[in-house]
Amino acid sequence: MSIVQSSLESVEGVNNVEVDSAEKKVTIAYDSNLTGPRSLIHCVEKAGRDLKLYKASLYVPPRRREAEQKHEIQMYRNQFFLSCLFSVPIFFFSMVLPMLPPYGNWLEYKVHNMLDVGMLLRWILCTPVQFIVGRSI
Repeated sequence: MSIVQSSLESVEGVNNVEVDSAEKKVTIAYDSNLTGPRSLIHCVEKAGRDLKLYKASLYVPPRRREAEQKHEIQMYRNQFFLSCLFSVPIFFFSMVLPMLPPYGNWLEYKVHNMLDVGMLLRWILCTPVQFIVGRSI
């Protein structure tokens, strides 16, 4: 690591070199008018060329807006899948099973007055979509 540090300090435009051997990380402060990241990466790889121990790459931390946007996309994706979890069975109970007479007959059994099994299932499955997923929109 001392070889890498001394070779980086010898590059024109490098102001400060901090070496963290525990994390195997080097932090470099440099003047962008005199040198650039490619020349620093080349210098690190050149310092370890004989041993082929050092591999350098540029670390760009994620921006806050990108992280927020990624979180928002994931939240909407999860809400979509949650609504599909309840909506797909509703589609089958409402549109597919009534067209198949032997399988859809049980949906017409009366539970109470005009409330049948099909309406009860649709009510039970629609409620989470409307009040849990729809609440955040």
